[in-house]
Amino acid sequence: MAPADMAPPVLTLWLVEDEPAYQDAFARLVASTDDLRLGETFSSYAALNDRLLSLSGGGLPDLVVMDIRLPGVDGIEATRRFRATAKTVPVLVLTNIDDPDTVFAALRAGASGYVLKDRIVDALELAVRQTARGGMGFSPGVARHLGAFFAPAAPSPLTAREEEVIRLMARGFSQKRIAEELFISPHTVDTHVRNLYAKLHTSSGLEAVAIATRMDIIPGPRAVAAE
Repeated sequence: MAPADMAPPVLTLWLVEDEPAYQDAFARLVASTDDLRLGETFSSYAALNDRLLSLSGGGLPDLVVMDIRLPGVDGIEATRRFRATAKTVPVLVLTNIDDPDTVFAALRAGASGYVLKDRIVDALELAVRQTARGGMGFSPGVARHLGAFFAPAAPSPLTAREEEVIRLMARGFSQKRIAEELFISPHTVDTHVRNLYAKLHTSSGLEAVAIATRMDIIPGPRAVAAE
């Protein structure tokens, strides 16, 4: 076992940030620690990707700290692309954007944490914690959004046949075409549509599709529904 007073390993960070003021502030904070080192700073995903392409079998950091508002490819897509290339390196998002949709998009893209720039000191603490322990780190202001992201989806109120109908509606099928696709009568389709409208508390095909998408009945955005 290592001695209790042994210094912790130094963790290398890469920063992807295009604003010089934040680059300087982050560099100063890293320099004030004993266990963090700022390896490289990039002002865009293009620059980060060029660096990745130049590596051959090593040289990756322990953590990438990623802004969202970047020139060209934004930080969400940059996180997705980076994680696809460097699967073992976690990404911590550091941004001014505090809304649930952006937080969820970052997590879906593969981010392991999300910290607001007004808590930039916390970002360093979280960087150490998540890299050393393989966890996820969030600033307090972001944590309130996480319940909705990690909560299990509510069970669908629709029958299996009604789910088939709403998915075809989402693809723009008319009721006549839905009947042909499912080998049922147009009258039966109309009954299913009226029933699913009642269960989703709407009278609009467009709104029904939107509600079903949010409930994961429809797995992602689709074409508009036929009224």
